[in-house]
Amino acid sequence: MGLTIKNIYKTFPSAGKPTLEDINLEISDGEFLCVTGPSGCGKTTLLNIIAGLETQTSGEILLDGNKITGAGPDRVVMFQESALFPWLTVIENIKFGLKLAGKQKAEQEEIAMKYLKLVQLAHFKDYRCHELSGGMKQRVALARALAMDSKILLMDEPFASLDKQTKNMLRDEIQKIWMQTAKTVFFITHSIEEALFFADRIVLLQADPGKVAGIFKVNLPRPRHIEEPAFIEFRAKLLTLIRKEVEKIAGQEYDNH
Repeated sequence: MGLTIKNIYKTFPSAGKPTLEDINLEISDGEFLCVTGPSGCGKTTLLNIIAGLETQTSGEILLDGNKITGAGPDRVVMFQESALFPWLTVIENIKFGLKLAGKQKAEQEEIAMKYLKLVQLAHFKDYRCHELSGGMKQRVALARALAMDSKILLMDEPFASLDKQTKNMLRDEIQKIWMQTAKTVFFITHSIEEALFFADRIVLLQADPGKVAGIFKVNLPRPRHIEEPAFIEFRAKLLTLIRKEVEKIAGQEYDNH
């Protein structure tokens, strides 16, 4: 059935107006949905509400028809920083959530190694976090998230702190893994190129307050490559559509003053 976001409003006590206003989205099982928009439009707030880390002021979120009222193992978050436990080895970091989920030791080992191989880090299983590069840490964080086998993977700008070369490598890896696993992904990014690389659909949020300004379907075949002519052409069309949406919003705001 997927994820249903219905009439979500969020107003923080210290703010005079809503951060999010009347957000409505339907996300299908296996869909890769990217959310983009300017800083302050409420992207991370929306992700945190879906994750159960933040409570909406009004509205509801349903996963497979069941109302979300808090955090749960059916939703796993991958943050901007890897958030690994520095006192644990790579494989111990991946086993940590599996242990909390009540998995037996042999199963923990099997699952952890499966996903370490998937992100090509099996040979680093006994390394400490401080011995890894930034890109490797994010790959461990991805393996840890995938190992939990949640219904939906929530990703909050997971490549924001990485250099361009590492970003491109990780994008290719995540695209390949997503094509293998068909995981439902809710992905936040500031980059239109990144959104276009991953998304089945791109949701554009406007700011002040955060609202859905446009939803764009991406019909490019996979695997996608940013240097291909079709990708470059689609990116130019998308940027034009987004610019028109932004100008329309700006015009409406001007007319209302």
